[in-house]
Amino acid sequence: MKINKIALGAGIMTVAILSAACARTGGTMTATDTGRYDSGISTSGEGSVKAVPDMAEISFSVYSQGQDPKTVKNENTESNNRVIEFLKSEGLSEESISTSNMGMNPVYDYSSGTEIIKGYEMQTEIRVTDIAIEDLGGLIDSAVDKGINSIRSVNYFVSDYDERYSEALKLAVKDASNKAETLAEAGGVSLGKVTVISEYGADTSAKYVNGLTNYAARTASAKSEAAALDSAMIMPGQIEIKANVSMSFEVK
Repeated sequence: MKINKIALGAGIMTVAILSAACARTGGTMTATDTGRYDSGISTSGEGSVKAVPDMAEISFSVYSQGQDPKTVKNENTESNNRVIEFLKSEGLSEESISTSNMGMNPVYDYSSGTEIIKGYEMQTEIRVTDIAIEDLGGLIDSAVDKGINSIRSVNYFVSDYDERYSEALKLAVKDASNKAETLAEAGGVSLGKVTVISEYGADTSAKYVNGLTNYAARTASAKSEAAALDSAMIMPGQIEIKANVSMSFEVK
């Protein structure tokens, strides 16, 4: 019981000291985790710009099926090599072409009520990067003619991403500053200098980072009009590039 009385007395004394301090300053004090007391205005801001993608990457795959594994493997390899040689002939560098997810599996027949292997299947994925948007449609058409029988995904990129992101950052700072001005006016104070500004949450998935290949450097005029008309229609739309900042200001 004596220990509890001592603890209670210490707590009352602490509250009394804090209350006296607030009374002397005539304001409200906010304690941080470190025991320091801060004042000011903190806001966050977001800015975004839209950009039309000019580069792309595509993931194809070659699928083969047959009665025995050796035949399936040979057929898949032949189609795979034919597609890769075509891509190289179009000027794409070896660094822009990669194969992955190569696998073979048995194909089962369950119609008789039992598990019977009726054949085998094999699939190899071919990923191609550094493709100029204007060349993408023709590349898809020609790759299908050479043996591609599955298109898994197409991703778009912006080669001047850094410049567009800088624009978005400026808009984010402006947004945060406008919010701080509104808060200061509503609180009856004047906004002082910026004390902290931080960038966060950047998404660079649309940033094109590889070097242009010979294929990507080709101009659309190098293609025949017939090929352009017959190629797959590509509509990349627009990519939204966002920037987020947090800012702190002094008040006067």
